[in-house]
Amino acid sequence: MDDTVLFLSAYNSIHYKATNLFLRKLCDVIPRKKKRIQSLLKKHHLSFVAIDDIIASIDGKMEVNAQYDYVYQKTTFSFKSKASANNENETSDSFKDCGFYTNLRHTQSVLIDERYFKIKFTFWLDPFLVWINDHIYQVDAGAFIMNSVLFVVFEIINYKTGEPLTKDDVGAKARNYNLLPVEKYQFFDEEQPINAGIKISEIIYENISDFICELTNKCYRSQEYSFVQDTLVFSNNIKDITNYFCKLIGTKSSVGPIKDISTVEIYKYYPQSGCGVISNFDYNNFNMVLYPAIILESLKLYIHIFQNSNLENETDIHRTVRNDIYLQNLFCSPNLPIQTHNLLNYIKESEPYKKHAEALRLKISYLTTQNELKKHRNSIILNILLYIISLLSSIGTLDVIEKHFGVPFKYSFIIVIVLFLLGLIWGIIEYRNHKSL
Repeated sequence: MDDTVLFLSAYNSIHYKATNLFLRKLCDVIPRKKKRIQSLLKKHHLSFVAIDDIIASIDGKMEVNAQYDYVYQKTTFSFKSKASANNENETSDSFKDCGFYTNLRHTQSVLIDERYFKIKFTFWLDPFLVWINDHIYQVDAGAFIMNSVLFVVFEIINYKTGEPLTKDDVGAKARNYNLLPVEKYQFFDEEQPINAGIKISEIIYENISDFICELTNKCYRSQEYSFVQDTLVFSNNIKDITNYFCKLIGTKSSVGPIKDISTVEIYKYYPQSGCGVISNFDYNNFNMVLYPAIILESLKLYIHIFQNSNLENETDIHRTVRNDIYLQNLFCSPNLPIQTHNLLNYIKESEPYKKHAEALRLKISYLTTQNELKKHRNSIILNILLYIISLLSSIGTLDVIEKHFGVPFKYSFIIVIVLFLLGLIWGIIEYRNHKSL
């Protein structure tokens, strides 16, 4: 078996738009025929979708029961068909290729705490072709949603030779297939290719977003998102890890310290910001290496995209502070193996994370200052209103003063107005002095 290269991307939707409000209200009143998920899967070129303990494919649905053994770190899966008795054997055969779901779910139980990192949806797409720089490639892709973030994982195969890309086929800029625009793409059940002009991961993201949109009766549609990407290389043929990382990310030196954080003997794991390398593994037990690497790289992407979204898109100070506390709490997640803690510690000590954390502290300070200024401005407005009310109240008492003390009304009125103007002038001077600080 040659080298294996996986491309990972994370999409965090930051703004949803409600659509078809009138139609949704109308559908609540008028009975309608329920859409079958199988027709949506076929329409959006999805082999299967797993939602919690249900797997749905074009041929039917299956209930999944998973029992995890914490002693031997094994997961036993049992499947129960929800199809009719006549179609039960056919449905069971259609789920023999759901290894992406079962392996992810098992690895999730081993490496992460479901209370902090929960995989909600799992997708597997039909293979499709892409045209990039006059070359044709086949894309095999899967995706899953963890903590409301969509993770896209795909492998690229040279359609002419039938060979996947190797470690020497990928790199920075023109050889980063996470970022290269696709001229056109085509699923195998379509007659004509579709002009694209977007990245491979965006094709997958749009496809899954359209599926979810229709599955929810077109109630909501993602409008804006944050995006981070990662390249994961599996190879036993890398002699110098440091030099290869420099080639992979296009720099003269590595971004951070290069060290193996694996705690098992079956592979070595070298993470970096934006990429990772797995080496010294057994090709005959590749799944034991593949899915832990996907989960760990996804965990790295999740922390980076959550930090970026909190820094760039959040404007409310309370949510910003709450999100920062939540992120810090993730680093203290209990019930995690040493390898996962090693990765979390590596991320926390990395330069990109430290720079973003420093920028976030500055942002919180700025939002705190802005919040104080708003409070100060509101207090000024309130004092002005109270000042005007006190003026009106003083004018109202001048008749009483004239009646009981014989002070003419016009003289009392002049004195009150003069005092009011003096107080107003003093307030303006203090405001200008405070504004100039």
